[in-house]
Order: sequence, then structure tokens, then C-alpha cells
Amino acid sequence: MLRALFRFAKDSKWIGANPTEDITSVHVKTAGYHTWTVEEVERYQAKHPVGTQARLALDIMLYTGLRRGDAITLGRQHVRGGTISIRAGKNGAEIVLPILPPLAASIEATKTGDMVFLVNTRGRPWKNISFGYWFAARCEEAKVPGRAHGLRKAGATIAANSRK
Repeated sequence: MLRALFRFAKDSKWIGANPTEDITSVHVKTAGYHTWTVEEVERYQAKHPVGTQARLALDIMLYTGLRRGDAITLGRQHVRGGTISIRAGKNGAEIVLPILPPLAASIEATKTGDMVFLVNTRGRPWKNISFGYWFAARCEEAKVPGRAHGLRKAGATIAANSRK
């Protein structure tokens, strides 16, 4: 952030030299997001039964692979004849997916909003960051270490393993 700020200040002629010019970035290598195990998914499902917003959030991300930013915008207007059709917020790609039976059952059993399935306690659509914190709290209640991104990875892994 400072590098960008000083570059802007120099380009705007507010300063003569950029003191961050010769500083290199430190990149920390991490293992990435925790990928949920089947046991962790089952533990979450046991804690948050079908018909709850917590379960619907899990089911949307698990059975669609949508990013959390797209999951919170998903609503009935995206559903036609057993298919979800939504434009991804991150890259604009058109995503078309079948609605798998567990997801269909979860949507049907849960009180949802008018334009979005996932709503906060006031019945309003989520903001991306606040949804992330809310979902993390539901994970902690279920005693699972995962978060939304790792759930997408688990969904892909579970789907790939079920095709064998």
C-alpha cells in the first residue's frame, strides 16, 4: 500500500523521490486454504440441519462450487428447470449448473430472501466480508477448521471421487 501511495505522490509531483522504490516485497509461502474433509462436512451438517441458513450456505457452496461472493447473490431468478445460471462476479463467466437433489432439498426447506437465498438475521442480503465472518462462526460452532474457500475445494474433491 505504501509503495502505491508513494508512487502516486511522486507521479503527482508532491514528492521528489519514492522512498519505497528499492524495497522488495516479502512473500510468505503458505499451505493455502484448509480443504475440508468428508468428516468435517458431516460434522458441520450434524450441527446445522437442513432448513437452516447455515446449512443452506454450506450446501450452496458445496454443491455448486461458487465463490462466497457469488453464493450470496444466488436467488430464485437464477434457477430455471432444475438448472442454476449465474454470471460470476470475479471474472464475468457464465456458470450453468444442475441443481443436485441435496441442494434442491436444502433450498426448499429453508426460509430465504426474495432475491437471494442467503440472508442475514434481518432478512437482508449479505455483504461479502460480513458473510465470511458469519460463516466462520458457524464453522466454529460445528468445530470444523474450514472456511468457505476450503469448502469449494472439498466440493471439487468429493465430486471427483464420486465419479470413480
